[in-house]
Amino acid sequence: MARAGIWDEEEKVGYSLRAESVRRECEASLRRLKTGVIDLYQIRWTADDLEETVEGWEKLAALKAEGKVRRIGVSHSHPPGVVYALSEAKVKSTSPDGKSEEIAMKTGEARWREATTHAVENIGTTDVRALVVESKKAKK
Repeated sequence: MARAGIWDEEEKVGYSLRAESVRRECEASLRRLKTGVIDLYQIRWTADDLEETVEGWEKLAALKAEGKVRRIGVSHSHPPGVVYALSEAKVKSTSPDGKSEEIAMKTGEARWREATTHAVENIGTTDVRALVVESKKAKK
């Protein structure tokens, strides 16, 4: 028998960024935590489908506007590639193991980045604008 919430019939955690799933999971977290607001609600991965990712992000923004969540964020993955700073940037990148590093880039600077999974926080005083060029996986 499957548990209520995010587990499926095989007792595996289901994954969806559909609006109804994001709301259901957030409200279940509020009940489990016995609180009226969550300080940070962060999605771990983006969906393979861009429309689903946007739908989930819009629902997170709605939950924030409703006062159920104070801050929203995303942790995500990238294949290897180049990051080109369109503006000066200062960010903190945190990996799944909890290790963080501060990264500062000047306008026009380019850096190679290996494949990574991280959450990124803007710790500078201006918006971060960057162009990210990711390598494409070879077709088999």
